[in-house]
Amino acid sequence: SSPDPLFGLKELDAFLVQLTRAGIPVDILPGKNDPTTANWPQRPLHSSLLPHANNNLVHRTPNPSAAIHGGKFVIATDGANIEDLQLHILGPEQSPISTLDAMQKTLEWSHLCPTGPDSVPTVPHLEQDPMVLEELPHVLVCGNATQFATRTTPTTTLIGVPPFSQTGEAVLVNLETLKVELLRFQEETDIDGN
Repeated sequence: SSPDPLFGLKELDAFLVQLTRAGIPVDILPGKNDPTTANWPQRPLHSSLLPHANNNLVHRTPNPSAAIHGGKFVIATDGANIEDLQLHILGPEQSPISTLDAMQKTLEWSHLCPTGPDSVPTVPHLEQDPMVLEELPHVLVCGNATQFATRTTPTTTLIGVPPFSQTGEAVLVNLETLKVELLRFQEETDIDGN
């Protein structure tokens, strides 16, 4: 919301420093409005954008991101692929399918971005499409979902995470049990409710 586009990056940089001082590892995944490549897979944010948060606990990842966390294979996206897929597939009564249904379709089709390059810009690859899922993840996370949602399939825990800036919600995943917990942060109010 700041007129200075660097203000948000400076705030993020300072916040990441606080988290990592507490020993909390952080993965930073870019989205469609971040200063990186527009085509999928998006490159990680450049280290000069977060100069103080350059340590071994901050991992700048591409979008989509695939990593092993706690022995579990986790894939995360900013949600542009899912949002676009929802525009192209209609469910019962010609209504858009849900975030979780769209995520499940990507697993069924073994492709993270089935509408690319037609409506999601993807980088052409001669040898192998990096969006093809050769292995199903234990956890699939979709950012920028319209609301928090989770579903467990026989192979994968699906998690739709809404924008924190709009909802004040964060999601925790127990990587041992794959149990998902929603955290809500609220501003403190005084006795009068203000």
